[in-house]
Amino acid sequence: MNSAFDGVQMPTVQTSLVELEHAQEVSLNSLLKEMGEVELDFLRACLVIDGTHRASVADLLEHPYFGPEFKLEFEAQFAGWVLEDSQHLEAVKAQELRTADDKSEMQPGEIYTDTDEEEEEEEETSSSRSA
Repeated sequence: MNSAFDGVQMPTVQTSLVELEHAQEVSLNSLLKEMGEVELDFLRACLVIDGTHRASVADLLEHPYFGPEFKLEFEAQFAGWVLEDSQHLEAVKAQELRTADDKSEMQPGEIYTDTDEEEEEEEETSSSRSA
């Protein structure tokens, strides 16, 4: 143990909340100069130490940060991501159906998934039990 730190105590959250001489406040404005007031207000609402005073998720979703412009832009981006994802999935499925000579092995309607196989096994098991 380092003797230079003898008698030094780390303040606890409870101590910092009650005894102001132990609390150290840092201005978000000084740390995040490039952020606007709406963004800083949102961060302040998220960073409240006492959970009983911190904004709920529902409250945060109603914050001006998530204004109409944000919602429209996000919905457009999200729709684009869904489209890209579905196109990628279709391309992967099509690639998996190709053989080395680039001929299709199966038609898409002939593809069985793990879920289909599990259902078939359950049907076989239940029909063999009832027989």
